[in-house]
Amino acid sequence: MISKRMQSPVCMAVLIFVLLSVLCGCAAHAPVRERQEAEETLQAAMAAEAPVYAPEEYAKAQENFYLGNIEMEKRQFSKASDLLKDSKEEAQLAVSKSRAGKAIKLAREQLNESDLVQLRRYITDVCSISEKSLKKAESAFKSEKYNLAKQEAQMSLQISNELPKLLEKRIIEEDGKSIEKEEISRQAKAILEEAERKAAAIIEEAKKEAAAILAQVLERRFPSSYTVGVGDKLRLIASRREIYNDPYQWPLIYKANRDQIRDPHMLFVGQQLIIPRDLMIEEVKEARKQAGASPPYDIPPEAFHPSDYK
Repeated sequence: MISKRMQSPVCMAVLIFVLLSVLCGCAAHAPVRERQEAEETLQAAMAAEAPVYAPEEYAKAQENFYLGNIEMEKRQFSKASDLLKDSKEEAQLAVSKSRAGKAIKLAREQLNESDLVQLRRYITDVCSISEKSLKKAESAFKSEKYNLAKQEAQMSLQISNELPKLLEKRIIEEDGKSIEKEEISRQAKAILEEAERKAAAIIEEAKKEAAAILAQVLERRFPSSYTVGVGDKLRLIASRREIYNDPYQWPLIYKANRDQIRDPHMLFVGQQLIIPRDLMIEEVKEARKQAGASPPYDIPPEAFHPSDYK
C-alpha cells in the first residue's frame, strides 16, 4: 500500500521514472556477440590479406565496426547492432574476394613461370585447360562471383603445378629419343582426371561454405527460436516483423511447441519457443484459417512467406 507521502505528484513522478528506467534497461542489450563476431571476421579478412585484395570491402567493414563501437558507447544498441552486422557481412565479402584474388594471382604466377613454348609443343591440351580455367576465374572475379573465381583459379593452379612433371616426361631427349604418343595421351588423361577430382572437391567445399553463410544470414533475418518476454502472447509474437509479421500465423508456433504449451493463451517468461520456417504454403493458409483470418486465407504480401526461407 502506497503511503500518503508517496502519493504526492513529485514522488509518483520519481517512481514512474525509476520503473521506466528499469524497463528500458531490460529491453536494451548491448550487442556484445555481434561485436565479437564482427571483430573475428575482420581478423579473418586481415589474415586473408583483404587490405591488398579487397581494400574497399575491408575499409567499409572497419568503418562500420568503428561506428558500431561508438554507438555502443552512446548506448544506442539497436544502431550499434545493425552497424556491427553490416561490418561482419562486409568482412565476409572481403574474405571471399581476397581468397579468390590470391588464388588467381598464384595461378597466374605459376603459369607464367612455366616454359609455355615447351608446354604448348608437347602438352597443348593440358596447358590450354589451365589457361582457360584461369580466364574463367578472372572473368568470374570481375563479375563479383568470388566463390566461382576461387574454384577456377585453384583448378588452374593445380593443373599448372603438374605441368612441369608432365613436360619432363614428354620432352625429347638430346640423343633423339622421343616419348611415344600413347604414353603422352595416357599421362595427360591421368593428370586431367586427377585435376577434375581435386576441382570437384574444391567446388564441394565452396558449396558448404556458401551454405553456412546463407544459414547465418537466414537465421539473422528469420530467427528459428524466440524467448518469451513479459506480456508476450502467441498472436503478438507471430505479428513481430522478424517472426511472421502476421498475427494470424500464431497456430504455427503453437503446433511446433505443443510439448511445452498446454494453453495457447498462456505463456511463461523465459520459454524458448521454436519458430518453424520450413513450411508449406498450405500449412500457413490452414494456420491463418484456424486463427480466424478472412478467406481465402492467402498470405499477405508483407508477411513471412515460405519462399523467403529457401
